[in-house]
Amino acid sequence: ALGSLYLIEFGDTSSGPSIVTFMDAVAYRQIDWPVTFSFVVLFNGPAAFAAFCLGLAGARAGLLQKDNPHYLWLRRKIIPITLAGLALSLGYAIAEANLTPETPDWTAVAGMALGPFGALFLSTAYFVAITELARTASFPQAFVDTGKSSLTTYVLQGLVGGALVSGYGLGLGAQMGSAGYLV
Repeated sequence: ALGSLYLIEFGDTSSGPSIVTFMDAVAYRQIDWPVTFSFVVLFNGPAAFAAFCLGLAGARAGLLQKDNPHYLWLRRKIIPITLAGLALSLGYAIAEANLTPETPDWTAVAGMALGPFGALFLSTAYFVAITELARTASFPQAFVDTGKSSLTTYVLQGLVGGALVSGYGLGLGAQMGSAGYLV
């Protein structure tokens, strides 16, 4: 349903704002903030809350214990769970790649609904993989410390990333490409 909002034309999106200085970025964010915040709350909010509730329920049910029958079932089904997640996420990626402001398409908007379902399967696969890895591997203390301060790490990532890639920072974004962003 939220994807259908994309079908409403908000004006010419062929060229973005000219953000050169930090104050340009602040001014643009003040204009962009209400729409972005509303979308994030409506699109990500329910999924994040559901994930939190599922994690809490799983912890209370002892899902992380080695002999938990539900965890053992998930571990046995990891291949089909992963394949389902990859297929749904691929469908979502294809739909999003075909979604353009110039020619919005209802099939692309409908395909965006595959994203949350793919995320459900893939997050389950990640959960099992990370749990198995944590049970068998020893992590450097830096990883452990980072995990204990994930919000701080997330904010720091945004600050460092902004300073490196934005026009008000070093402006490396245009030259980096996808591989550079991954690094």
